[in-house]
Amino acid sequence: MRGAMDARKALVYTSCYCEENVFLLCKALMELNIALPDASDLFVVFLLSADKQFPIWCQKNSSRDDGFCVWDYHVICIQKRFSSSTPDEASVWDLDTSLGLPVAFSSYVNEALKPLVVKKHSLDRLFRVVSAHNFLRYFASDRRHMKTSDGGWLAAPPDYECIVSQGT
Repeated sequence: MRGAMDARKALVYTSCYCEENVFLLCKALMELNIALPDASDLFVVFLLSADKQFPIWCQKNSSRDDGFCVWDYHVICIQKRFSSSTPDEASVWDLDTSLGLPVAFSSYVNEALKPLVVKKHSLDRLFRVVSAHNFLRYFASDRRHMKTSDGGWLAAPPDYECIVSQGT
């Protein structure tokens, strides 16, 4: 199995397109044999809030020292590994974090999500977990959510074509 250093070199990243980044990340982790071939160890997690203001720290796009940022939503990948006798700690793959790639699940929760610091938002936070297998099969993006009312881009789109669902 190759390490995370190999993964970083192979990853495609476009700022502000986290769901597409995670789609391509899951594919790369499988191709590099970092994830299981059927992606059964990968989970895609949508970080949402009722008011479309999801607070998160340690983000590279932040202008603050603590990396604080408020996204309307964010998408990460969690990889759960199992050793032969006991479960190992999960890892988080967040291409926007300054914490490292991947980072231990407990570190990510404590440093980036800070559940004890954001008490007023903690009840508003929503986490939608999707198996990577289903995400890779059914995800599609025409990127219209990234366009302004006059047809301009909120953020420059990726260089590759839109992702089309493989499911039926």
